Amino acid sequence: MEIPLSSRQLNAGMLRIAVPHVTPESNNQQVMALFNEHKTLIGLPVLENSRPLGMINRHIFLSQMSRPFFHELYDQKSCIAFMDKTPLIVEASAGLEYLAERVIETGDKAVTEGFILTDEGHYLGIGLGIDLIKTVSDLQAKQHFQIMQSIEYARVIQESMLSRSRQGIEESLKEWCLYWQPRDCVGGDIYAFQRDENGWLVVIADCTGHGVP
Repeated sequence: MEIPLSSRQLNAGMLRIAVPHVTPESNNQQVMALFNEHKTLIGLPVLENSRPLGMINRHIFLSQMSRPFFHELYDQKSCIAFMDKTPLIVEASAGLEYLAERVIETGDKAVTEGFILTDEGHYLGIGLGIDLIKTVSDLQAKQHFQIMQSIEYARVIQESMLSRSRQGIEESLKEWCLYWQPRDCVGGDIYAFQRDENGWLVVIADCTGHGVP
Protein backbone atom coordinates (compact mmCIF):
# COMPACT_ATOMS: atom_id res chain seq x y z
CA MET A 1 0.00 0.00 0.00
CA GLU A 2 1.93 3.02 -1.28
CA ILE A 3 1.43 6.25 0.64
CA PRO A 4 1.75 9.55 -1.26
CA LEU A 5 4.44 11.90 0.05
CA SER A 6 1.83 14.57 0.77
CA SER A 7 0.12 12.29 3.29
CA ARG A 8 3.13 11.72 5.53
CA GLN A 9 2.15 14.57 7.85
CA LEU A 10 -1.23 12.87 8.47
CA ASN A 11 -1.58 10.38 11.29
CA ALA A 12 -3.59 7.35 12.32
CA GLY A 13 -5.71 9.42 14.71
CA MET A 14 -7.64 10.90 11.78
CA LEU A 15 -9.27 7.46 11.37
CA ARG A 16 -10.47 7.30 14.98
CA ILE A 17 -14.00 6.04 15.64
CA ALA A 18 -15.49 6.26 19.12
CA VAL A 19 -17.10 2.93 20.08
CA PRO A 20 -18.20 1.37 23.38
CA HIS A 21 -15.81 -0.91 25.23
CA VAL A 22 -15.90 -3.58 27.91
CA THR A 23 -13.58 -4.73 30.69
CA PRO A 24 -12.53 -8.20 31.87
CA GLU A 25 -15.28 -7.91 34.48
CA SER A 26 -17.90 -7.68 31.72
CA ASN A 27 -19.63 -10.94 30.93
CA ASN A 28 -20.61 -12.30 27.54
CA GLN A 29 -24.26 -11.43 28.05
CA GLN A 30 -23.25 -7.76 28.25
CA VAL A 31 -21.14 -8.14 25.12
CA MET A 32 -24.12 -9.65 23.30
CA ALA A 33 -26.27 -6.71 24.38
CA LEU A 34 -23.72 -4.21 23.02
CA PHE A 35 -23.47 -5.98 19.67
CA ASN A 36 -27.28 -6.08 19.44
CA GLU A 37 -27.47 -2.38 20.26
CA HIS A 38 -24.73 -1.32 17.85
CA LYS A 39 -25.46 -3.18 14.62
CA THR A 40 -22.45 -1.78 12.72
CA LEU A 41 -19.94 -2.51 15.48
CA ILE A 42 -17.28 -4.86 14.06
CA GLY A 43 -14.91 -5.04 17.01
CA LEU A 44 -15.41 -4.41 20.72
CA PRO A 45 -12.27 -3.32 22.60
CA VAL A 46 -11.52 -4.85 26.00
CA LEU A 47 -9.83 -2.40 28.39
CA GLU A 48 -8.23 -2.58 31.79
CA ASN A 49 -7.36 0.71 33.49
CA SER A 50 -7.93 2.51 30.17
CA ARG A 51 -5.36 0.33 28.42
CA PRO A 52 -6.35 -2.14 25.68
CA LEU A 53 -6.14 -5.85 26.44
CA GLY A 54 -7.71 -7.19 23.26
CA MET A 55 -10.57 -7.03 20.81
CA ILE A 56 -13.75 -9.11 20.50
CA ASN A 57 -14.65 -9.74 16.88
CA ARG A 58 -18.38 -9.47 16.26
CA HIS A 59 -18.66 -12.31 13.76
CA ILE A 60 -16.53 -14.74 15.73
CA PHE A 61 -18.35 -13.94 18.96
CA LEU A 62 -21.85 -14.32 17.50
CA SER A 63 -20.84 -17.50 15.70
CA GLN A 64 -19.56 -19.06 18.92
CA MET A 65 -22.52 -17.95 21.02
CA SER A 66 -24.96 -19.40 18.51
CA ARG A 67 -23.66 -22.90 19.11
CA PRO A 68 -25.78 -25.25 21.27
CA PHE A 69 -25.61 -24.59 25.02
CA PHE A 70 -23.03 -21.79 24.66
CA HIS A 71 -25.43 -19.25 26.16
CA GLU A 72 -25.91 -21.43 29.20
CA LEU A 73 -22.19 -22.09 29.50
CA TYR A 74 -20.74 -18.65 28.75
CA ASP A 75 -23.36 -15.94 29.36
CA GLN A 76 -22.07 -15.12 32.84
CA LYS A 77 -18.38 -15.77 32.15
CA SER A 78 -15.81 -13.06 31.46
CA CYS A 79 -15.79 -11.71 27.94
CA ILE A 80 -12.08 -12.49 27.60
CA ALA A 81 -13.08 -16.06 26.70
CA PHE A 82 -13.70 -14.86 23.12
CA MET A 83 -11.17 -12.02 23.06
CA ASP A 84 -8.38 -11.73 20.51
CA LYS A 85 -5.35 -11.10 22.71
CA THR A 86 -3.14 -9.78 19.90
CA PRO A 87 -5.05 -7.07 18.03
CA LEU A 88 -3.17 -4.42 16.11
CA ILE A 89 -2.57 -1.49 18.50
CA VAL A 90 -1.18 1.75 17.07
CA GLU A 91 -0.48 5.15 18.59
CA ALA A 92 -2.79 7.80 17.14
CA SER A 93 0.25 9.98 16.45
CA ALA A 94 1.75 7.36 14.11
CA GLY A 95 1.87 8.33 10.44
CA LEU A 96 -0.38 6.74 7.85
CA GLU A 97 2.67 5.18 6.18
CA TYR A 98 3.61 3.39 9.41
CA LEU A 99 0.00 2.33 9.97
CA ALA A 100 -0.27 0.92 6.45
CA GLU A 101 2.93 -1.09 6.98
CA ARG A 102 1.57 -2.54 10.23
CA VAL A 103 -1.77 -3.41 8.62
CA ILE A 104 0.04 -5.23 5.81
CA GLU A 105 2.17 -7.10 8.36
CA THR A 106 -0.90 -8.34 10.25
CA GLY A 107 -2.66 -9.49 7.09
CA ASP A 108 -6.41 -9.64 6.67
CA LYS A 109 -7.17 -9.39 10.39
CA ALA A 110 -6.51 -5.67 10.74
CA VAL A 111 -8.43 -4.96 7.53
CA THR A 112 -11.54 -6.93 8.49
CA GLU A 113 -11.52 -6.45 12.28
CA GLY A 114 -9.97 -3.00 12.60
CA PHE A 115 -7.24 -1.80 14.94
CA ILE A 116 -7.04 -0.04 18.31
CA LEU A 117 -5.79 3.54 18.59
CA THR A 118 -4.04 4.76 21.71
CA ASP A 119 -2.46 7.89 23.14
CA GLU A 120 0.68 6.96 25.09
CA GLY A 121 -0.83 3.54 25.62
CA HIS A 122 -4.26 4.78 26.73
CA TYR A 123 -7.27 3.81 24.66
CA LEU A 124 -8.71 6.41 22.28
CA GLY A 125 -10.91 4.46 19.88
CA ILE A 126 -10.66 2.09 16.97
CA GLY A 127 -9.89 2.46 13.28
CA LEU A 128 -11.15 0.42 10.35
CA GLY A 129 -9.01 -1.03 7.59
CA ILE A 130 -11.53 0.03 4.95
CA ASP A 131 -11.25 3.64 6.12
CA LEU A 132 -7.46 3.47 5.80
CA ILE A 133 -7.78 2.12 2.26
CA LYS A 134 -10.27 4.85 1.29
CA THR A 135 -8.10 7.59 2.81
CA VAL A 136 -4.98 6.41 1.00
CA SER A 137 -6.92 6.06 -2.27
CA ASP A 138 -8.27 9.60 -1.94
CA LEU A 139 -4.78 10.95 -1.25
CA GLN A 140 -3.36 9.09 -4.25
CA ALA A 141 -6.13 10.48 -6.48
CA LYS A 142 -5.41 14.00 -5.23
CA GLN A 143 -1.67 13.57 -5.82
CA HIS A 144 -2.35 12.23 -9.34
CA PHE A 145 -4.50 15.28 -10.09
CA GLN A 146 -1.74 17.60 -8.88
CA ILE A 147 0.84 15.80 -11.04
CA MET A 148 -1.40 16.09 -14.11
CA GLN A 149 -1.88 19.80 -13.42
CA SER A 150 1.89 20.18 -13.16
CA ILE A 151 2.43 18.36 -16.45
CA GLU A 152 -0.17 20.53 -18.20
CA TYR A 153 1.57 23.63 -16.87
CA ALA A 154 4.88 22.26 -18.18
CA ARG A 155 3.27 21.69 -21.60
CA VAL A 156 2.20 25.33 -21.80
CA ILE A 157 5.73 26.51 -20.91
CA GLN A 158 7.36 24.12 -23.38
CA GLU A 159 5.06 25.05 -26.27
CA SER A 160 5.65 28.73 -25.58
CA MET A 161 9.42 28.21 -25.76
CA LEU A 162 9.26 26.13 -28.92
CA SER A 163 6.90 28.45 -30.78
CA ARG A 164 9.54 31.18 -30.77
CA SER A 165 12.07 28.84 -32.38
CA ARG A 166 9.53 27.65 -34.90
CA GLN A 167 8.73 31.22 -35.84
CA GLY A 168 12.44 31.90 -36.30
CA ILE A 169 12.77 28.92 -38.64
CA GLU A 170 9.81 30.09 -40.74
CA GLU A 171 11.27 33.56 -41.08
CA SER A 172 14.81 32.37 -41.94
CA LEU A 173 14.34 29.32 -44.19
CA LYS A 174 12.31 28.89 -47.36
CA GLU A 175 12.29 25.12 -47.50
CA TRP A 176 12.36 23.25 -44.23
CA CYS A 177 10.76 20.37 -42.41
CA LEU A 178 10.49 19.78 -38.70
CA TYR A 179 8.78 16.87 -36.98
CA TRP A 180 8.49 17.03 -33.21
CA GLN A 181 5.97 14.89 -31.37
CA PRO A 182 5.87 14.48 -27.57
CA ARG A 183 5.12 11.00 -26.32
CA ASP A 184 2.29 12.25 -24.10
CA CYS A 185 1.72 15.96 -23.69
CA VAL A 186 5.24 17.03 -22.70
CA GLY A 187 8.26 16.28 -24.87
CA GLY A 188 11.31 14.60 -23.42
CA ASP A 189 13.49 16.38 -26.00
CA ILE A 190 13.36 19.98 -27.14
CA TYR A 191 14.85 22.05 -29.92
CA ALA A 192 15.97 25.68 -30.20
CA PHE A 193 16.64 27.74 -33.32
CA GLN A 194 18.11 31.22 -33.47
CA ARG A 195 19.36 33.27 -36.42
CA ASP A 196 22.22 35.72 -36.11
CA GLU A 197 24.44 37.64 -38.54
CA ASN A 198 26.90 34.74 -38.87
CA GLY A 199 24.34 31.98 -39.50
CA TRP A 200 22.09 29.84 -37.39
CA LEU A 201 22.26 28.27 -33.98
CA VAL A 202 20.38 24.98 -33.79
CA VAL A 203 20.14 23.04 -30.53
CA ILE A 204 18.58 19.66 -29.84
CA ALA A 205 18.57 18.90 -26.13
CA ASP A 206 17.30 16.34 -23.65
CA CYS A 207 14.63 17.81 -21.42
CA THR A 208 15.10 16.23 -18.00
CA GLY A 209 12.56 16.32 -15.20
CA HIS A 210 9.59 15.39 -17.37
CA GLY A 211 6.40 16.97 -16.14
CA VAL A 212 8.09 19.30 -13.68
CA PRO A 213 7.45 22.95 -14.66
